[in-house]
Amino acid sequence: MPNNQVFTFNLGVLTINLRSVNSVCSTWNILRMSKTDKALALLEVSPDVYTKALGLLLQGWTIGSVSRQLGIQLETMKSIQARHPEIAQSNKEYVLGNLNEFVSKGVTRLVNEFDDIPIDKLAFSLGIIIDKAQLLAGQATARVSQTTAMSIDDLMSRLQAMKKAKGKVIDEPSKE
Repeated sequence: MPNNQVFTFNLGVLTINLRSVNSVCSTWNILRMSKTDKALALLEVSPDVYTKALGLLLQGWTIGSVSRQLGIQLETMKSIQARHPEIAQSNKEYVLGNLNEFVSKGVTRLVNEFDDIPIDKLAFSLGIIIDKAQLLAGQATARVSQTTAMSIDDLMSRLQAMKKAKGKVIDEPSKE
């Protein structure tokens, strides 16, 4: 193969120019790899792009946003996400932070607009708020009990057993 021939692979915004048959074969193998291997391949081929993608994911960016921003295939982004469990933890913290802010603003608004809330909606809102306040305080928000109903046959056999036992009454109820 002549030395001046260049093979170009366009992977979205990321373009790879290769000058040897070995590089072309290597890149072809990267494109055929499994999801996990694609993340490793990106790390090998372009560690700076991999590092930037990982950083954005850890900041709470979605894989779709990072994919569009950096021109990385979505499957490769899924592979990066699968290789780094700390991304899921980071995303949970990000979502939890947003939820906490939402709750804070929502409670403030409910307090400020309490007198203007229609009574039918107030009861519903209060029920949810009381439930969540109890949950946050570590109290039970639901009571679950299980009872077993006796069949008629079981009841009759127990009554028969009581008659046969000929038990005597210890305390007579007072007749007043």
